[in-house]
Amino acid sequence: MVNKNKILILGFVLVFILVFILRFIALDMDPTTVDDYGTGWADEGAYIHNAKNKVLFGQWELENDLWNPIYISPTFTFFQYLSFSALGVSTFSSRLVPAILGILSILFISVILMSKNKEQGIIYFILLGLNIMLIAFSRVAMLESAILFFIVIILGFIIQDKKYSWFFVGFFISFLIFTKLTSMFFIFAIPLSLLIYSFIYKSKPALKKFFLLVFGGITSMTLWMLWLIPNFISWKFMNFGSYGGRIYFTIYKLLSVPLFVLKFSLLNQLVIILVIISIFFTFRVIKRREKISYLDFLLIVILIMFFLQTLVTDYPLRRFVLIVPIILLIATRFIYKIKKINYSENIKVKGKTLVVIILLLYIII
Repeated sequence: MVNKNKILILGFVLVFILVFILRFIALDMDPTTVDDYGTGWADEGAYIHNAKNKVLFGQWELENDLWNPIYISPTFTFFQYLSFSALGVSTFSSRLVPAILGILSILFISVILMSKNKEQGIIYFILLGLNIMLIAFSRVAMLESAILFFIVIILGFIIQDKKYSWFFVGFFISFLIFTKLTSMFFIFAIPLSLLIYSFIYKSKPALKKFFLLVFGGITSMTLWMLWLIPNFISWKFMNFGSYGGRIYFTIYKLLSVPLFVLKFSLLNQLVIILVIISIFFTFRVIKRREKISYLDFLLIVILIMFFLQTLVTDYPLRRFVLIVPIILLIATRFIYKIKKINYSENIKVKGKTLVVIILLLYIII
């Protein structure tokens, strides 16, 4: 048992070193292109605009400046301001923010999951830390890095599943609203899934979690109102006016979305296969009217909400990175179940060996 723990710890440390290097080495080098992984790094300069203004000129907005992304994402702007204040305005300091946010969120949720199930936590750490799309977005100063940070933090509190953690789920949901509204699929999925789950399974704990979430959300939104009320007109313009009006539905879009789904799937081939198999078995359990865990239920609801949102808003590849932590968590739970499967005597490969093979294939691909 001691040897097993030593091996797990050694494996975790080695993967962590690799995860760290992939995010922090040569941050000012040219990043991946938008065609490869959806990393629209040409927007980096646009989204650091107000943070740069504050450091260089002492004010967030310049005279007659109509582009002020602080009203799209005050959280991301503040993170960038902290980095610029400490290190000066540069490509490196702007990209240091997503790198730090990525590593902190991965460690946070992995440690929480490991406290529940050590092996699941390590599997999820490997999948999260070495996912090529998450690495790409951890190296560019795009809003998606901040959205991913809060999504992963919230998932961590959901996995922790304590009374206080559900308060923090609601508390940080408000931060997602003021990071970018493209996270609405995730924001609505959590309370909606709690209500549906409590209705289907007559679950009083789910209903209690809903009210704790609402309490946390109200507390957080009350604090955010101190910023939003005096800036409401600018916030509305940037999110729903000329810059923010992206809600539309056309035949062209309906035909284009599957192409982006295909491209995203090709970037995450093994994971997508595992997710499809996992969802198939989950729906079989639901069909037999057996109860599934709330976490499994939530992950499916999030995916449904994401694709519904994609049909009525814009659909570039970088939107799909937001569901990467979701599909990786589904894959993690399924991989762990593979380990516990009792195979027949004719099948010589053990469950644990199969898990190792899957993880090695994932890393190689």
